[in-house]
Amino acid sequence: MKVLVSDNLAEVGIKMLRAAKGIQVDVRTGLAPKAIKAAIKDYDALVIRSATQVTETLLRSATRLNSFCFRPSRISGSHWRTWDT
Repeated sequence: MKVLVSDNLAEVGIKMLRAAKGIQVDVRTGLAPKAIKAAIKDYDALVIRSATQVTETLLRSATRLNSFCFRPSRISGSHWRTWDT
C-alpha cells in the first residue's frame, strides 16, 4: 500500500506508518493543490492534518485511494458524499 502524507506529521507518526508491514510512505509536504491532484492517483491512502484541502476534484483524481486519515473539519459534507459514492 502506498501512503501519501501531504501535511506535517509528528515524526513518531511517520515512524509508525513506516514500521507497518506492506506500507510505503511518501512524505511530500507543501505541495500546491495541482501537485497533490497529479500525485494522488499513485496512492492508496492519504494522511492530512490541516493544510491539505480535500475537494471533490481531488477525490475524483484519486482513482486508487481507498482510505485516508484526516482532521474532520477539513472535509465538507458535499465532498464526503462524493467520496462515499
